[in-house]
Amino acid sequence: MRRILVALLLLLGLMFLVGHQGELQRFVQVLRSGDWWFVALAFGFQAAWFAHVAFTFDWLYQALGLREHRLRLLLMALSMNFVNMVAPTAGVSGMAVFASEARDQGQSTAKAMVATTLYIFFEHLGFLAVLFLGLWVLVRRGQLTWVEISASAIMVAIVAGLGSMLYLGARAGRSLAVFLAWAARRINALVRPLLRRDWLSEARAHQFGHDLSVGLKALRANPRFVGLLTLMGIGSKMWLMLVLYAVFRAFHVPLSPGTWVAAFTVAYLFLVVSPAPGGVGFVESALTVALTSFYIPVEDAVVVALVYRGITFWIPLLLGFVALRALPWTRRLNGAHPRPRAASLPPPPDEVES
Repeated sequence: MRRILVALLLLLGLMFLVGHQGELQRFVQVLRSGDWWFVALAFGFQAAWFAHVAFTFDWLYQALGLREHRLRLLLMALSMNFVNMVAPTAGVSGMAVFASEARDQGQSTAKAMVATTLYIFFEHLGFLAVLFLGLWVLVRRGQLTWVEISASAIMVAIVAGLGSMLYLGARAGRSLAVFLAWAARRINALVRPLLRRDWLSEARAHQFGHDLSVGLKALRANPRFVGLLTLMGIGSKMWLMLVLYAVFRAFHVPLSPGTWVAAFTVAYLFLVVSPAPGGVGFVESALTVALTSFYIPVEDAVVVALVYRGITFWIPLLLGFVALRALPWTRRLNGAHPRPRAASLPPPPDEVES
């Protein structure tokens, strides 16, 4: 909650900056002059991204031998995004959505958790292709700072860590479970003086490693899906880049290919590498600063940043809340009878059966 408040303060500070510079009227004029046909096109690209997510999970589930309706997979993906925002625990809370739904459908929770882990990994891996291109543009323009370098290093470390975990899980499941429990214990030792409590559960980390190794065994017989999922990860970023392109066109903001790639790189980078859930406040601020450094007027930059985030973050977040409430009632799509739950949030990860 504290991180969300800090992020919202940053967002309010960004709006105050626009007003303090005496350009609030210009900001409103830019907003009113928008071509709403291009805004509608941006929403269309975002809808295509939703469909892309559903197809990606559908292929993952097929590779792992799971059965699930594509509409439910989309609802589960939106719910995962929402849960990760309201209960941020390094993505584990969101994974529990898929695991608990698999359990209720009588399917393997281990394979469901593998599906979500692979989805996150290939989403990040697909972004690396855009990241290196965006960094090259920033270097060419002499605008690469230690902030982007540090955030990029963290991003690469995340992908390398996830990749190593998946490889170890596929080759030596017991070792992965022991390693994750050890890592949780070491992290707790570091943060305990600050938080005055354990941040991670060693038991949950050990169980997650065990479940991951069990589910990954099903993928070793389907190596062709690795290349396919890599392409799907890159394609996911292309839909989001098209949303940003349509927002630029909607408000008549000059856009070159380099600016387009660099702006998206900064926006997505701080979406992932941010102390606030979902990058609230940080993405808007970083994108605005990046655009103004490309000699785009601050009012235009703020409009682009806020509209882009509204379409790609706030609306999916609202849809995630609706999706989470609708999930129990969509089980008839799999031939099962809907069974309402007492609570709207999924059970904790340590209650998920392997």
